[in-house]
Amino acid sequence: MPIVIWLIVIIALIILEANTFSLVSIWFALGGIAALIAALLGADPSMQFIIFVAVSAFFLAVTWPFARNVLKSRNENAPKTNVDAILGKTGVVITKVDNLAPSGLVRVSGQDWTARSIANETTIDETKTVEVVKVEGVKLIVKEL
Repeated sequence: MPIVIWLIVIIALIILEANTFSLVSIWFALGGIAALIAALLGADPSMQFIIFVAVSAFFLAVTWPFARNVLKSRNENAPKTNVDAILGKTGVVITKVDNLAPSGLVRVSGQDWTARSIANETTIDETKTVEVVKVEGVKLIVKEL
């Protein structure tokens, strides 16, 4: 019976890993394979579980630094989306940016955004070029170039 349980655990963990692409369960699948081998060799269930935990922890400890670097570089190379995609872009002031009024409209990448200047007392006149410094809600915080 433990052999069937370990087969189910291994298959479930491999399916989970295949659906996440985030290296969340591969170490436990390897531990499950080691426990399955122990079950086939006649080890009692408590020893199988100890082997499962030990092998899983070993592979996790040995491979996690490498896996973390791989995942980190994959995320850094991913295209920016939504708000992140607009940070650092340049735009043109359509309506004077004045924090005291408050008013300001900027066109960035063909879209019009409400805008405020990063410098509180600074106004930026129409047709000036600005850079998006940050986004607060639906407002762009810009600086004049």
